[in-house]
Amino acid sequence: MKIQLGTFPAPDREKYLPYSSGVLESYVKKDILLHHVKFINPLWDYGQTPEDDLTIFGLTCYVWSQDYCDQLAKSYKEKFPNTVIIFGGPNVPVDPKKWDAYAEARPYVDTFVAGSGEEIFKRILKTFPNLEKWYRLEKDKKYKYDTPTVYVDGTFDRLLDSEAKFTATIETTRGCPFKCSFCDWGDATGSVVSRYDNDINYQSINKVMNHPNVSGMRIIDANWGMYERDLEMTKHMAATKRDDFYITFCGIAKNSIKYVPEIAKIFYHENFMGDISVSQPLKIGVQTWHPTTLKYTERDNIKESSFKY
Repeated sequence: MKIQLGTFPAPDREKYLPYSSGVLESYVKKDILLHHVKFINPLWDYGQTPEDDLTIFGLTCYVWSQDYCDQLAKSYKEKFPNTVIIFGGPNVPVDPKKWDAYAEARPYVDTFVAGSGEEIFKRILKTFPNLEKWYRLEKDKKYKYDTPTVYVDGTFDRLLDSEAKFTATIETTRGCPFKCSFCDWGDATGSVVSRYDNDINYQSINKVMNHPNVSGMRIIDANWGMYERDLEMTKHMAATKRDDFYITFCGIAKNSIKYVPEIAKIFYHENFMGDISVSQPLKIGVQTWHPTTLKYTERDNIKESSFKY
């Protein structure tokens, strides 16, 4: 089986290692029953040409790349009709009520994966070519994700050893206890937080920060600063990162914020942005203070006192 995946950055932003594609490949490679699967280097930028006549062509759809994925998949299907095209990523609706409309607009896509894809992707490969139209991981509120090893198992080495310069994404947890209505974190909301193996976290961070072809790192945890170990990792990054290496994050802790002020001070005083104007600095967002609006957006459980602190 010849497989190529693709994960694209927001246009006109820094070039990212294709993390979503990488974790899928890394997860599959751990299964000895799938040794016959061959992964072509993933696509990571717009305009790159996919390999001809693939067995599976899988694309990660975000709000900023959906149109491009649609165009790429449609043209590829016209040229190679026997290739199975799979769509996954946060833009694929998790709600089954929205599945039909999403699929009907994309007749060139064979299979859709709603939500986290590692286990589903492995199941698809093991049952191939018997495929379903839609897949979604069935999990209870206590479900825990396995620690991704995409950086330490060599999955990205082919890209890192090229001449391209990248920003890396690091995930030390997955999941979020909150379920704010406006959040697009996919099926990770309203769930238990999986804390990944700390040794793997440090190995991943060290490899990324020390690699000459990586210029920055984005922490993609939903609640960075929720745990004391987040503060310890922040101190480690401050003590070991290069002067020209920048670090930022996506989501900061909401209620459990004991460690957030010190983390923020370290980010600022240790110049985690590295004087590079290619990424967003630390940021604060206030949606509303209105109690009725907070109730309907399911965010009234986040204390106003925490924000003030």
